[in-house]
Amino acid sequence: MSRLATILALMIAGPTAGQSDGDVTWNTGRLPDGPGHAAEIAYEGRRLSYVCRPGDAGRLVIDGMGQTDDPIIVLVDGQRIAVPSDMTNGVHSIAADPGSQLLSALTGGRQVTLLAGPVTLSLPLEGSRRAIGQAMEACDLRP
Repeated sequence: MSRLATILALMIAGPTAGQSDGDVTWNTGRLPDGPGHAAEIAYEGRRLSYVCRPGDAGRLVIDGMGQTDDPIIVLVDGQRIAVPSDMTNGVHSIAADPGSQLLSALTGGRQVTLLAGPVTLSLPLEGSRRAIGQAMEACDLRP
């Protein structure tokens, strides 16, 4: 999957386009630019998405954390998960391979906190197992 294409597609219209930020729940949907699925949660103009396409492993895409050279730090239930991140046009992405520590934590934890320099975003993980599982199944991926 082209990381840039996925990131730009989500920036244009994600699976929950038009949903208010007041509804902080995990949602799923097809990607607007072709075959692929996403599970995502959005809050206050920021969005965390798990994105996959058939034949590819999957990525986390984090939008709204700002233009920073600082890497994304991921904490799940207070435990730091070391993952390298990329940034394109202010949107961060992280490899989220099936069976990875990151994906296991996101689908089994209660809260994720993302840090990028001075910006912090904390989101609930209730419903993430179902949503990410549905996206993975639609992409023929197994946890």
